[in-house]
Amino acid sequence: MKKEEFETLGISAELAEKAATASAKELEGYVSKDQFNEIKAAKEQAEKTVRDRDGQLEALKKSTGDTESLNKRISDLQEENRLEAEKHQKEMQMLKRESIDTQLLTEAGAKSIKAVIALMGDVDEKMDETAYKNERMKQLETVKKENDYLFTAGQNNVTVKGAKPMEGSDSLPDAQRSGYEARYEAAKKSNNLIEQIKIKEEAAGEGIILI
Repeated sequence: MKKEEFETLGISAELAEKAATASAKELEGYVSKDQFNEIKAAKEQAEKTVRDRDGQLEALKKSTGDTESLNKRISDLQEENRLEAEKHQKEMQMLKRESIDTQLLTEAGAKSIKAVIALMGDVDEKMDETAYKNERMKQLETVKKENDYLFTAGQNNVTVKGAKPMEGSDSLPDAQRSGYEARYEAAKKSNNLIEQIKIKEEAAGEGIILI
């Protein structure tokens, strides 16, 4: 809760400030259940794919026949395995980073997440989640100072980690939100991470936050 929300409960300004600080600290590192389920599902799908291919490799090693063809097939499967693992790793990274961007820009009061992201610089792919988030926060501060018209007046700089966006933060028609949510749920059921990311980016561009 914010300081103002504590004050509406009749708490003095001094105590409200302390309570708000404690509340923000408690929220550090929080990840919503939907985000956790997305990442967990992607991880399980990647592990299943690798297990399936490993099983094919073992079956081929035990089979008989043309040695040269068998070795080529094993080599091909090993390469497919490697490429599939790299693909899932990149998809996981994209999903996590997209969630971080959405969270930070929502908390900063961005009117259009897509427009603000376009003004932010590239980030090294080798950065871990913590380093990525810190770098994005620095970029966001710069963009906000130079383009304050892209943000809702009165919003504070981002300091809370993992806070869930307030429901009803946009005023778009329910039908438009429902359309994005239906597409997103279908992509989640089919474990299509690329489609999930694409839909969330489209929705964010319209001011709709999918979590």
